[in-house]
Amino acid sequence: MKKIALSLIAISSTLCCGVVSAGEMGPTNLASNTWTGFYIGPNGGGTWGNPDTNILPLPTPARFGNNAATLAPSLSGGLFGGQIGYNRQISAYRWLVLGIETDMNWSDLSGNTSQDAIGNGLLSGLVFKNAFSTDQQTKWFGTLRPRIGFLARDYLLMYGTGGLAYGRVNESANSDYRPLGPYQYLAAKNATLTGWTAGGGAELAFAQHWSAKVEYLYYDLGSTSTTANPSITNPPFQTQYTWNNTAQLVRFGVNFHC
Repeated sequence: MKKIALSLIAISSTLCCGVVSAGEMGPTNLASNTWTGFYIGPNGGGTWGNPDTNILPLPTPARFGNNAATLAPSLSGGLFGGQIGYNRQISAYRWLVLGIETDMNWSDLSGNTSQDAIGNGLLSGLVFKNAFSTDQQTKWFGTLRPRIGFLARDYLLMYGTGGLAYGRVNESANSDYRPLGPYQYLAAKNATLTGWTAGGGAELAFAQHWSAKVEYLYYDLGSTSTTANPSITNPPFQTQYTWNNTAQLVRFGVNFHC
């Protein structure tokens, strides 16, 4: 995905500059209050989150002999990618700028955690040390978002944004009752998910055709779920895992405006 993002930036930059050289459209000077037109550039930053992993022993916690649990691993990582967008400064309200932006980012957001399992029913009071564990990763993600902004100054755009988010997640979990029992309930789930995102930012025009921005986004890619059988078959006992996929990010970017 990192190579795809870089290729997308290079190709779109060529196309965008072609439009400018043909004289068909595009701002000539951002610093003199002209924001209408296409733009493209790279971005990078950091991302973090504490999404829940829900663990449910089946057919019921009471019959299984073990309580349900919720784990919240601390995820963190970096990101790198690029964005392409279009702005339209409204002629009747020169302070108002509407636009749309899409971006693609490589990500190494990841984290894991473990927790004791507490016995239930006949096993009440029994503690299985670090029996529950979960691991989550986000490999890449992208967004497609409208933006609405106002000019605090001719050269300073403040905006809010929200829309579609999508990404690739890799997740795994285990319920490990060794050495007190021979059973493990291993599970893994890899999926491309869609969801939503919302946030805002500020963009500063610092030279003709150039601007720099800082942006915050919260995104929610929804949840994934799977049911694991024990390493040694033991019907009707299973464990259901549900991973939630939420995170926040702050990133910095530079845009070239055609």
